[in-house]
Amino acid sequence: MRNYSLIIAAFFALLLSAQLTWAEDVPCIHRTLSLNVIDSSGVPVNGVTTDDLQATFRSRPLKILSIVPDDRPHRIVILLDASGSMAAQRGRVLASATALANAPLKNSRIALIIFGSKIIEQLDFSQGQAAVVERLRQIGTGESPSKELFKGKTTLYDSMLAALRLIENPTSADAVYLASNGLNDRSRAHLDTVETEFLSTGVRLFEWLFITEIANRDLDPEQSFAVGSVSALGKTTGGATTMISALNFQNREELLTAVDLLHQEIIHNYRIEIDLPESLKRPQGWKLRPSEKNKDSWKKFRITHPTELASCGPKI
Repeated sequence: MRNYSLIIAAFFALLLSAQLTWAEDVPCIHRTLSLNVIDSSGVPVNGVTTDDLQATFRSRPLKILSIVPDDRPHRIVILLDASGSMAAQRGRVLASATALANAPLKNSRIALIIFGSKIIEQLDFSQGQAAVVERLRQIGTGESPSKELFKGKTTLYDSMLAALRLIENPTSADAVYLASNGLNDRSRAHLDTVETEFLSTGVRLFEWLFITEIANRDLDPEQSFAVGSVSALGKTTGGATTMISALNFQNREELLTAVDLLHQEIIHNYRIEIDLPESLKRPQGWKLRPSEKNKDSWKKFRITHPTELASCGPKI
């Protein structure tokens, strides 16, 4: 009888262990990610379904479980680079941030972080959109100036992590909008840490990188590689990167149009659900492209989604 009791106890222990393992694996197998389909005019495409796309993982077909409009609240952190390297672009970088802050935020909230050699100013979501707009206006007009603005070194990577921390319980509906030149010379954090954090939370990164300042600098190979890696991070997270030069946006109307399209891309996204064949020990890429029926008609469409899957599933 004693041996029989031991067998029963061992069986239930094994069953409990299997259930715990299964529970741990489910978040890593089932993924809810952000998806955008943008037409040739830069406008989000409506009515996308599972029949419109095909997915592959490790060169094998991957079943798309669902695609639905993302009606969750969208939180956007404007991350404004006010280091010395952006001094020559002061007016343009403020204009791009102000245009987004002034956008009509349907089902959205906005916050602001201004950084240089440290976090200079921060307005969280509780302070509201109007406070963000007013502070950017004050900086642009020279009212209530800060002696730290557009001076000193750049804590880009640390500030990107600070932007993520500002979003409580982040999801793939949320986004960070970075206005910078991609240079970094002060951070304690490394870029691979930033990428891991964005992928694990699901938060998308949208970048406006001012390449005029980069072109005017003599960058060593390590700096050039870092700037290139930062510019690639938008696509990796399911966001987008726009390279801004002196030739972009010759007038205010062009700027406002571009920012409006960016805002629409941030808030008019889809949620796509997939199940992976196994949990991931390390980040891995996957592909999403038009289905056979759409491969010709969608040639000029842009499909954006996280191109890397985190080793543990994004919070949803």
